[in-house]
Amino acid sequence: METKVNIDEDLTTLAISNGDYPVDFVRKLADLQKNKRLTDITLRIDNEEIVAHKAILAAASPFFNNLFDDDFIKSKKNVVDLQHRTTPEIMSSIIDYIYSGKLTVKEKDLDLFFENIDHLGMENLKKKSGQALSTLLNSTNCVQIFILADKHQLLDVRTKAASTLSSNYSSILNSTDIKTLSIEDLEVILEIVHKSQVKNTLVTIIEWIKDDDSNRQQHMFSLTQKTTFDLTFV
Repeated sequence: METKVNIDEDLTTLAISNGDYPVDFVRKLADLQKNKRLTDITLRIDNEEIVAHKAILAAASPFFNNLFDDDFIKSKKNVVDLQHRTTPEIMSSIIDYIYSGKLTVKEKDLDLFFENIDHLGMENLKKKSGQALSTLLNSTNCVQIFILADKHQLLDVRTKAASTLSSNYSSILNSTDIKTLSIEDLEVILEIVHKSQVKNTLVTIIEWIKDDDSNRQQHMFSLTQKTTFDLTFV
């Protein structure tokens, strides 16, 4: 990126704007963290440790900003045992993002990942992650993505996933993703699709119950009550 130099007519002021500076600065901070240089805090998760710089963490996360208050600084503590539900892999990915703006998360870890960034108050990362998740949306994964988006209040993702779900429901109503839903998640899915997919909704309920009849039979009445009401007026 170009460096701009401006000098006023009287030669009393020199102004320099280096567009590459923020990128170079962040890269050097990442190198410091990677090489464990000048780090002043250790995050401990399940006996594994991640070193970092308090100022960097505080700038990126309201959680860390509140944690590293005046009392904490005065205590001269340099190790924090993270008590929230997390894993070393997820926290390492989040710390990588803080230092580099890049991360990778495995599909199996997405739920806990979003739980962590909510806990850390990292709204920008949540927004960017939601946008990335939307690009992966298709008829095969729309159930899982909808449930994930609904749980973590990813509103734009939820809307797109709901549309994909409704448009493709006839082809996925007998899928494992549907049959293995909890009763709570199934109710949310049915609420989305039942007005446009009344008959398929009834099929879903029946197949879902059959998949674990002894434990799910008790939910038959509550699940069919609203659907039956809607059928009366079809």
